[in-house]
Formats: sequence, structure tokens, C-alpha cells
Amino acid sequence: MTKPGTLSRSFLWATSGTVLQTGAQLIALVALARLLTPFEFGVATIATLVTQLCLAFSEFGVAPFIVHSATLSPSLLGSGFLLSCLFGIGVAVVVWLMAPLLGQLTGVEVLIPAIRVLSVVFLIRGWSAVQESLCQRELDFRFLARVDGWSFGIGYAVVAVGCAMSGLSYWSVIIGQIGQAAIRAALLGARHRNLSALPSSFADGKQILKFGVGQTFARFGSYVGSQADSYLVAAFIGVVSTGHYGRANQLVTMPSFYIGQVFDRFVFPVIARLQGDTIRLPKAYLMAVSGASLISVPMAVLTWLFADAGVSVILGKQWSAAVAVVQILALAVPFRMLHKVADPTARALGATYTRAWRQWLFAAMVFSLGFVLLSLGINGVAWAVVVSTMLDAMLMTYLCCRLADVSIAEVLRALVPATRIGMAALVLGGATHAVGVAIDIGSAAVLLSGVGIGGVLLAFVFSKNTGVLLGRDGEQLISVVRSDIRSALR
Repeated sequence: MTKPGTLSRSFLWATSGTVLQTGAQLIALVALARLLTPFEFGVATIATLVTQLCLAFSEFGVAPFIVHSATLSPSLLGSGFLLSCLFGIGVAVVVWLMAPLLGQLTGVEVLIPAIRVLSVVFLIRGWSAVQESLCQRELDFRFLARVDGWSFGIGYAVVAVGCAMSGLSYWSVIIGQIGQAAIRAALLGARHRNLSALPSSFADGKQILKFGVGQTFARFGSYVGSQADSYLVAAFIGVVSTGHYGRANQLVTMPSFYIGQVFDRFVFPVIARLQGDTIRLPKAYLMAVSGASLISVPMAVLTWLFADAGVSVILGKQWSAAVAVVQILALAVPFRMLHKVADPTARALGATYTRAWRQWLFAAMVFSLGFVLLSLGINGVAWAVVVSTMLDAMLMTYLCCRLADVSIAEVLRALVPATRIGMAALVLGGATHAVGVAIDIGSAAVLLSGVGIGGVLLAFVFSKNTGVLLGRDGEQLISVVRSDIRSALR
């Protein structure tokens, strides 16, 4: 059994790595938004959408199998590594051959070489998937935090911005993504060496593939659902609108994506270890729900209030069309975070196919509702995402309630602290924004005031007198987090 101190340190390091990577991505976004046009970002976004869609097949559930397995033999590891590499090669070849067709479908011929070059990522990811899953299995989030920081900071941010300053247009983003994947793979490979020397067997490979079918089906559905809005914009509205929508979506989802990544990396192995524990499993799930909502609700409120200042300062004046999209998508952030808790919980408890059809239902909702609202432009697609995300969060939460033996009433009670903090953010943030705009202090000062409100609320949450606003459950959660941080720092 993993010691509490180990879990505390793991979560702290995972969180710190997320904070650093979010900051690095924000800096890169500020620089690239001023060096590239919406059209150039649109080309890079479409190429990335195609390759990211195929990433679901590049490892075929090998990495989740490694994390989920109760025991690992050398033969099982060797078989997993071999399969991951083979699927990576296969997907890279398919994407390379399909690039001309994809270019014709979008009407953007420059996509053909961009997609082909980006297909190199499949080879890199296929080789490093098992190494990363071993780090997650061992809860070695301190090392993963370093990997995230170095790979993104140097591999993407420095390389992409440098290429953009050299006038390489959309190629700067593509080269940056390849650089990030290459540095990440090199660091992971140095941590877990000689996997290629391990034996492999047909029986172990068959076991992995059986598990991988359901995982890949669900993961593919999840990705299609999460990117269906971007596909609709690219296919029916245009490349420039794809650039606007993509940057707005990135600005809103960037914090929740990386925070959700922490929950996914941490919740999945922890819940997997608590299977069958009827006492600690429900408590762990409810605490994750409460913690995720406590972060996401005030973040969504402040993003909605300060979207105009944020877009102006971070992206620049050429991206003004993104303001309304940012405000709309901000409403979906708390529901995205509920999904980020529910998804690894369902995977860890073995609900592979039950989870899969919910992912595909979500994808169908985004596509159908988004298509109906296309007449409203990118704002209509954004509203389709909000409605679909709400329904998806409800379905996934209900599934986890059944799996973890938790009642809906207990989940609603876990959400009360976040609701109170959200109301406080609305009142304080709304008043601050209104005063800032009225006296015309400038976009940068208005945005800084919003960040200040967020800092004040965060400081209050972690203060000793939180019972009045957060209630008993919220105060208990913060007390546990404080204790974990002190334990991790010892």
C-alpha cells in the first residue's frame, strides 16, 4: 500500500509541474499571438487536430494497461513496448498517405506537407508511451513535472517562438510540437532504459490488445467530442475563424486542461489501488470532486468577467473576435473539470465500455448541436460545446456514483463550497471590473485586478477561518490539503 506521504508528495509535484507548464504556455501564447496571423494559426491548428485525432490509436491502450495492471512481468512490459512502437509506426504511415486527401477536403493545400511532417510525432510517442506509464504507475510525478517543464519550455516555447521570429510562419508551431515530443521522449527513455531488450510473447500481447480495444474506443470518442467544435469550425466556417476559435479555446481550456491532467494522472492510479475499499473509495472520489470544483468554479467566473481584458493583453487587438467565444466557453470549465475527475475514476474501476458510449454520445451532441447553430458562427459552436459538456458531466458523474457507491446528494454537497466561492468571485470580480472600466485604467490594469481577486480568494480558501464560506466539507478538504502539503515538504 502506498504511504500517505508518498501520495502527498506525488500530488504536490504533479501540481507544481502543471503550474509551471501553464505559465510557460501562457508566455508562448502571448509571443506567438503577436508573431503569427489568425490564418497561420488556423493552418497549424487543423494540422494538429488531424494528428491528435490519430494519437488515440498510436499506442492502442498500452499505457493505461501498464498503469492498471496489478503485476507486471518483463514479458508483459516487452510486449507492451513492442506493440506501442508498432502502432506508432502504423499510424504515422497512414497519416502520411492520407495527407493529400485531408488537404483536398479542407481546401488548404499547405496542410499536406504540414500534416506529413507532424506525423513524426507518432513515431516518438509510440516509443515513449510505456516509459511514461511506468512513471505514472510509480507515482513519480516529481520526475514527470521536470519532463513537462523541460520539454515544453525548451522543446516547444523556445523553439516555436524562435522559429516564428525567423519568419517560418505556421511551421514554427509544428516544429515546436516535434521538439517538445522529442525532448520528452529522450528524458523518459533515460529514466527507463532497455525496454527494447525485454522479451515479448503472443499471449501477453493478446491480453494487452483485449484491454486496449475498449480503452482506445473510449479515448477516440473522448477526443472526437473534445475537438468536434474545432472540426466544425475548420470544415464549415474557414481557416481564419479556426485561428480565432482555436486561440480562444486554448486561452480558456489551458488552465483546466493542465489541472485536469494532474487529476487524470493522480486519480487513475490512486482509485485503481482503492478498488474494493468501500470506505476510502467514496471519500477519495468526493474529495476529488470537491477539489476540482473549488478550483474551476471561481476560475470560470473570473474568466467570464475579464475576458475582454484578457484577450486584449494576452493575444492582442487582432484577436478581438475571440472575446465572445472566451466568455461562452468559460461557462463549460466547471463541467469539464467534473469530467476530468469522473473519466479516470471510471477507467480505474473498469467501466471501459460503459464509459465509451458516453464519450461517443458527447461527440454526437457536439456535432449535431454545433451544426444546428452554425448560422451563429463560432459563437454558436461555442454554445453547443457548453450544453454538451453539461450533459456529459452529468452522465459521467452519475456513472461514478454507481461505481463508487456514492449518492447524488453527496456529490451535490461536495459542490457547495465551490458554489459559495464562485458567488464571492462574481460579486468581487464584477465590482472590480466595472470600476476599472468606468475609470478607464486600461486593459492590463483591469486584468491584473482580476488576477488579484483570484489571489485573494485563493488565500482565503487556504486560511484557517474558512468554515463560514466553505462549510464543514470544504473546511475538511482544505485541512487535508494543508496537511498533505506540509507532509510533502518535509
